[in-house]
Amino acid sequence: DATHSPMFHQLEAFLIDEVLRPLIAADGGEIQLVSVTEARLIVKLTGTCAGCPGRPYTLSGVVERAARKYLSPTIQVDTED
Repeated sequence: DATHSPMFHQLEAFLIDEVLRPLIAADGGEIQLVSVTEARLIVKLTGTCAGCPGRPYTLSGVVERAARKYLSPTIQVDTED
């Protein structure tokens, strides 16, 4: 299973800590990793992201796009509220 490989965990940490967190923090939001598999990434958005009307775009246009670039081209992104 690729999700248990050291390389996958390095990419997962890079994606959240170096790519997504700074982008989301720039608008006053915060992202936390809840769980990840090769097929699905679950994150929690807090701060200004929690009630933002642009949240669906953030998930599909930012988080999912980056996850597909760094983790898997077919990964789906969901949120935990």
